[in-house]
Amino acid sequence: MKEILNYEIWGNVVTDYVYALAVLIVAVIVIQIIKKLFINKINKTEGSGLLGAKFLIRSISRFVIPLFYLGGLYLAMNFLEASEAVTQVLKIIYLLIIVWITIKGARAFIEFFVTKYSQETGKEEDVRRFRPLVGFINVVFYVIGILFILDNLGFEITTIVAGLGIGGIAIALCRTSNSRRSF
Repeated sequence: MKEILNYEIWGNVVTDYVYALAVLIVAVIVIQIIKKLFINKINKTEGSGLLGAKFLIRSISRFVIPLFYLGGLYLAMNFLEASEAVTQVLKIIYLLIIVWITIKGARAFIEFFVTKYSQETGKEEDVRRFRPLVGFINVVFYVIGILFILDNLGFEITTIVAGLGIGGIAIALCRTSNSRRSF
């Protein structure tokens, strides 16, 4: 048995794989328990408060729980040795997934609040009126996400941010000069 546990596969002994698998299984079990407890607690509130229970449950299931699973996988992978190239690729994949889930979650919250606002005011046309703003905010989220990814990958983003700031000022000045001509 000891020979099997000390057998090396891709630079790791079988024991390392067993530890990684055990951490992953424990993480999944803990996440499932927390998920059940949290969702049961939210269901008992019956949607009272600012956020509805259905929205919270759906948001937690779609955005928070996948991040926890990703964290569990990350912890499990720490028990394994990998080459620098594999480690870098995994870092990029983790980063992309985290940014993607975060952006999707932020978009869902904004769309929820716009819908909730229009329902509370009784003006369903407000949803259409806010679509350009929501679209702009989505673009801003993606730009921030891309800049975050580039910064974490070691790129120098200060020049990009400065360029975006100068570009924004130039667009604002052009729009201002065009609006004065129309008077």
